[in-house]
Amino acid sequence: MDYLDIEYQEQHARAIAQAEGLCGGIGYHRGGLTIYEQLEADREQLAFTLECRAKVEAMYDNWPKDMAEESTAHYIAEIAKLEAKTADAERKIAELAEYDAEIERDVADARTEAEAIRAEAEAERTPPKEPTAKQIAARAKCSEVCSMANTFSKEMPRKAAFAKAWAIERDREVEFQVAGVSFGSRQIALVRLLGYDPKDIIAMLVPEPDNPHDPGAIAVTVMINGGKGVYKLGYIPRGETAIARAFLGRKPELRLVGGEDMMGARIRLGI
Repeated sequence: MDYLDIEYQEQHARAIAQAEGLCGGIGYHRGGLTIYEQLEADREQLAFTLECRAKVEAMYDNWPKDMAEESTAHYIAEIAKLEAKTADAERKIAELAEYDAEIERDVADARTEAEAIRAEAEAERTPPKEPTAKQIAARAKCSEVCSMANTFSKEMPRKAAFAKAWAIERDREVEFQVAGVSFGSRQIALVRLLGYDPKDIIAMLVPEPDNPHDPGAIAVTVMINGGKGVYKLGYIPRGETAIARAFLGRKPELRLVGGEDMMGARIRLGI
């Protein structure tokens, strides 16, 4: 930047005066001149002094030795003084430039804050838009997941409960391995069920609050469409009863698995 530019001096005259007041009067004016004018004057004086010294040194051959040495010492002292003044002015100009940059940053921050306040005020004046169908569906999904997770968290950590709830929401179904199918004659019952059309097998989830071993137990029972009896195949695993309890109102689907040595069963619930 050319600090000697006249237009720049005029544009920053007020900023210089303000800087002097805010910065504790570090002396941006000397003898009624701005720092830029003083720097120009110092540079001109330095150039003139160097020119005079060169002319005088050219005449040294005709001067007495002591006079030449005295003149040289005088010019050296004057030049050193002017160089020091010039360096001081340049340092103060650098300080002023840094101060100008700081003011510009403050102004930018103030504008940003004002824009944020304006936007906030505008938002308060603008009536809220009606949610779109997509937004309504997303909110309903989140609500359903949170409801499931709150139920699951009774038997598992909250983080695991939310992970399970989102997995169920994604797959739109949940499946359980029926526990206790090897107890009593349940293997015989499973083998007999193989002879029926799966559409005729009606599975049910039955809570057993009076179960002496686990008041939270949920039994898996089956009956044949048109039949008279209900048979208990087993239970929802203890660690998953909270999940199954969230879907007690859904119609479960029984799936038989395994082979001749050991039969098993799985319960699938769609959501």
